[in-house]
Amino acid sequence: MRVVVAGGGVAGLAAALAVARAGHEAVVLERDAVEPGSDPQSAFGDDRRGIPHFFQPHAFLPRGRRVLTSLAPDVLDALIGAGAEPQDVAARLRGEREPGDDELIYLWVRRPIIEWALRRAAAKEPTIELRPAARIVGLALADGRAPRATGVALEGGETVRGDVIVDALGRYRAPEGGDGARRRRRTAVPSTTAGTSSCGTASTTSTTVRTTPSIRAATSATWASTPSAGTTGRMR
Repeated sequence: MRVVVAGGGVAGLAAALAVARAGHEAVVLERDAVEPGSDPQSAFGDDRRGIPHFFQPHAFLPRGRRVLTSLAPDVLDALIGAGAEPQDVAARLRGEREPGDDELIYLWVRRPIIEWALRRAAAKEPTIELRPAARIVGLALADGRAPRATGVALEGGETVRGDVIVDALGRYRAPEGGDGARRRRRTAVPSTTAGTSSCGTASTTSTTVRTTPSIRAATSATWASTPSAGTTGRMR
């Protein structure tokens, strides 16, 4: 199965890693010209003007850290090696330890480092294609009783086709023709072939990805982070 991911931020890179490690192909389309780097500190120089909270402190919730441990231990190791700081919340609880307390560990880290670790891991996967500086202009929709996405249209006329289209563009960058563009003018790029896939689009704005069972199992928990004001960790 070929998955086209619109957006190469935290959600998009994590989705691509999940599907690739579940045995599928993925292509990640990212507007900004960001490349995998060997030095984690180089991520702070990436031009991510579309992400206003790019330099703010972030944290992986305990479940996110647990998912990283099982599905992407290499990403977790890279984060910790770059200075991400675990915090054992259970150590601050009163009373006797309960089963599962050992998993109550947050991971504090800056977002540039999260993207750096995910992008580097994705670049090493043979079934993931990273395409920076790819400007998305809309969705390719198949004709039928209900709209079904068959690809992502890029500036310049190219359409990147896939069996599953994942919208990971963020809150303010939903492609025209997608669910996230309800309040905007809806346009669609005509699809020349309807195809036979029963898959449509998936949303990564929450922890649920609506796709096929194998993809859904691989992405049962999103490797996402949440802003945490006032926490700096050890990053700059």
